[in-house]
Amino acid sequence: SLRAALPILGARLSALASGADFLRAELPARPSALAGAFGAFNDDVNAFLWNPAALGSLDQPLVGATHFSSIIDTNFDQAAFVQPLRVWQAPAGLGLSIQYSSTSGFDQIDLAGNDLGPVENYDLVLLAGAGLRISPTLTLGLNAKASSSRLAEYR
Repeated sequence: SLRAALPILGARLSALASGADFLRAELPARPSALAGAFGAFNDDVNAFLWNPAALGSLDQPLVGATHFSSIIDTNFDQAAFVQPLRVWQAPAGLGLSIQYSSTSGFDQIDLAGNDLGPVENYDLVLLAGAGLRISPTLTLGLNAKASSSRLAEYR
């Protein structure tokens, strides 16, 4: 019946909707501990990952790095740098971040059972952001993100 097929169809559609799941990884420990509710913070090197306007509230340069080893030989690495600036006599800031994840330790096997060697697998994200405090109650921000993924011969 149609009623029985709808839950199955819904599960299948949601599974097909995920494309770049690595972008959902919350790598730094503090944002991860807050379960994604990190957008209100502006006192951390990683704040601009959630809210680029936080770059307009910086007091000092900050550097941060995270390494996380997950199951099945999957590693996540992330590093960020933020620099406060003054633009038109107003507080501003720039931020840069790089995120890299890879899975190693599995080989590609062809249909005949031949071992074709290790599978190249990675995800790379580069992020740049800027923030500018317009007034004591208004700060604007902008992020630009570039990503690349590879799994064997697929990019």
